[in-house]
Amino acid sequence: MTDKDGDKAFLVHQGKGAEPGEIDGTFHWTGGTGKFSGIQGNNTYRVTSIGKNPASTIVWEGEWRLP
Repeated sequence: MTDKDGDKAFLVHQGKGAEPGEIDGTFHWTGGTGKFSGIQGNNTYRVTSIGKNPASTIVWEGEWRLP
């Protein structure tokens, strides 16, 4: 991920389809640049499709810690 200032946060994610049109997963921060240097934390997410168009909602819960 890159913010408006160009600082980056890196993550590893894993997810699978719980039902058609839905993905549940986890991710953890692995590092970053600039203000995100040393970022750590664990998170969950759920992606849900909205109808038959390419839009979806994402619910993300978790944390991050900076040194």
